[in-house]
Amino acid sequence: MTDKANDISSYFKGHLQEIKKEKEKIDKLLKELNQRVRVATKTIGEKYNLKKYIYLGWSFLGCFR
Repeated sequence: MTDKANDISSYFKGHLQEIKKEKEKIDKLLKELNQRVRVATKTIGEKYNLKKYIYLGWSFLGCFR
């Protein structure tokens, strides 16, 4: 029975490592996307003089983190 338990344990450990790698990739992509969105909103805000509204929007969205 312990051999079977060890096999199952190693099976899930392998999957856990794969999940961690995928999570790191997703976190990196989300960080890059967030940066691009911030740059875009800043550019649009400066172009159309909407800075205070964009700031309020980001503050509102920040409360959901």
